[in-house]
Amino acid sequence: MKTSRIPVMPQSAPKPFGLFAIIESKRVVLPLKGVECDFSVLASLVEVSMTQIFRQENEKPLNCEYLFPLPADASVYSCEADINGRTIRAQVREREEARKIAAEKQAAGFRTALVEAERENLFTLSLGNVQPGDLVIIQVKYFQTIRSLAGQPSLEIPLCPGIRYIPGRPLLRSNKGKGVVDDSDQVPDASRITPVRIDAEHPDAAYIDVRGTLDGRFVNEQALASPSHPIVVQKAGEDLRVSLSDKGDVPDRDFVLRWSERNVKAVASRAWIQAKGNETYALLEIRAPEDAPAERAPVDFYFLVDRSGSMRGEKWNKAAEALQSCMGVLGPDDRAMVTFFESSCQDFAERPLSVRDLLEDGQFQRVKQLGTAGGTELAPALRHVLDEAAKYSRDRCKNLILITDAQIGNESAILELMKESRDFPVHCFGIDVALNDSLLLALSHQQGGTFHSLHPSDDIERAVTSLGKTLGQPVLLDLKVPEGWELAEAAIPNLYAGQIHYLSARSSARSPALELTARTGAAEPVTIRFETQTAATGAAYLHWSRARMRRLMAEGKDGAAVALSVESNLVCPLTAFIAWDESEKVPIATQDLVQPSLEPAGAADYQIGSLRSMAPSAPRSLASFSRAFPRGQDAGLFREFLQVDASLAMPTLCEKIVSGEAIAPDELDLKRELSEICHQAGVSEWRRLVKVIFDWLAEVSGADRRQRVEAVSRLLEEIKARVARTERSGAARTQREIDELRDQIHELLKKFVDGLPAKKS
Repeated sequence: MKTSRIPVMPQSAPKPFGLFAIIESKRVVLPLKGVECDFSVLASLVEVSMTQIFRQENEKPLNCEYLFPLPADASVYSCEADINGRTIRAQVREREEARKIAAEKQAAGFRTALVEAERENLFTLSLGNVQPGDLVIIQVKYFQTIRSLAGQPSLEIPLCPGIRYIPGRPLLRSNKGKGVVDDSDQVPDASRITPVRIDAEHPDAAYIDVRGTLDGRFVNEQALASPSHPIVVQKAGEDLRVSLSDKGDVPDRDFVLRWSERNVKAVASRAWIQAKGNETYALLEIRAPEDAPAERAPVDFYFLVDRSGSMRGEKWNKAAEALQSCMGVLGPDDRAMVTFFESSCQDFAERPLSVRDLLEDGQFQRVKQLGTAGGTELAPALRHVLDEAAKYSRDRCKNLILITDAQIGNESAILELMKESRDFPVHCFGIDVALNDSLLLALSHQQGGTFHSLHPSDDIERAVTSLGKTLGQPVLLDLKVPEGWELAEAAIPNLYAGQIHYLSARSSARSPALELTARTGAAEPVTIRFETQTAATGAAYLHWSRARMRRLMAEGKDGAAVALSVESNLVCPLTAFIAWDESEKVPIATQDLVQPSLEPAGAADYQIGSLRSMAPSAPRSLASFSRAFPRGQDAGLFREFLQVDASLAMPTLCEKIVSGEAIAPDELDLKRELSEICHQAGVSEWRRLVKVIFDWLAEVSGADRRQRVEAVSRLLEEIKARVARTERSGAARTQREIDELRDQIHELLKKFVDGLPAKKS
């Protein structure tokens, strides 16, 4: 497989000495060296090849596990493993069968590669028996239809799994995975979707390289831009070639590319046709009219706006501005109700108000001052909105507009909650650098709404305002395929002005007619004709198979979904890719390593995500840490997660880490809780202050050490007491209160450190 920067084994380097040598000799070098993506955009279709490069630079064989994202609407149809130059094509098998094969081949001494879907957009790669010096290249290919944001085509390649808030109480059983958050009653697989994290400055952080081409016949070159990365655009005949201009980037955010189409008004609805065996497959691109009707019936809009801690900063500011400007483009007879949510939810008013009343309310113009805090408890907030809509909008058209970063793990519970309200369209606006598109796509699809993915650097106010003009009522209704065609999905949703929708169908006829019928909001009949194109990439069959698999799983027909997954070689949550190398037998690995994911860009700026998460009952346990960092083999990663630099003045703790001795649980809990509170609260220079405190604790042993542990415990209790005082039942914390809390925590830390005795020289 071709990569731009295959890593080589390091030659000679200065040898560490003393304590540094002990630590370095025990540190596991992270094997993921780079992630390279190649894409090709033709009209409204994109094909992406994602290559992950692993170099095993440790002395002993390892089993390595890595969580990585892909788009939730991607058709993942190919996986190949290149092991020291030998290429093995992975096979799709039922998930438990694939796991069994991987375990058997690994136990027999063969190298293995297993790729499992945890969510529609999250995958776990497990490499078995990776030997010292091995170069393993995993290449995954997928096809996707291009997304659109306010008329702008958009390509989004996820590179970093976002941080997910895990609601519920931790379960007592063994966790299903090796993540840092325990499985809970609301997210039973939380430990499989909460990876260990490192920041961009970590010495083993992988590089990224993204490059691709777009057909210049369809793309306006001047409008080609990326809100996420600096890029270089070059012309090559009719093609436009895009690459990153910064070769030092790391996978800490999604790659986003946006452009405008040439002669957009002349672009007709398109159909990609593919013959396969005795059947014909069609991928239809339906373009709804861009203009919303001048007159429509009044609509009740329910805005549900995320103000949890992860929305802090630019995301929250832009979300608040978008809410205000979107309100200004609603109809004069429309009504709106605004609800903000975090750990709890709070209504702006007691009932839906006229748009005029909202815009004239001084408090509405100051909603930005609410600030952010708390966890992302979306399910209770949705339940509240459903109750309010049932009370006030029983006989009126209604729409729900959700503005969030969707950083949550209980997607299935939310979808189940909304199933009983299929007549309540949900329009999802996701804002993040590493967006959980899986939830938002599924929610908008289930409810017959729309999905819009935004980067924090986008002009969010313009995008939401532009789309707000179109979301009153659909402009195309009751869409139907002609006789002789079979839909992959159960039905075609109603479409809103400017919406582009992709639909799959198949027919056993040789040349079946392909026109859709529909009606407008005024009940006028409409016929939709298509400009037919040939699907060179097999897109029509892949899109049909994926849509049908999703339908079968929703209907509880898991067996049929698995059969189609294996037949089409498309992986789904019920199946997995499995590959093994039988060219040679190798020593069996006895050590496991979790390859950390990067902390999403800007995550360090998040405000306190949930005051409940600071309590001792938080869904993080000592067991989670021990699973993520096996004793005696990874002092470097252990240091990184605890935010402690073991190479500086901590001999007692360092010796315990590198020797594999257990650190006292109370000390570990102290570090974890204190570090987590300071990190989430955004306390300045907290790493240095916490390090000084635990340096001081580690200087002594026995009774003296226990006394110092008690002193640090009292400090932690005082900090938690300050946090508790900011809680007011049913009321949101203001930005001023949040800032004051951060300063109080910093002052307590500094006062404690200043009171420590000076070290004797």
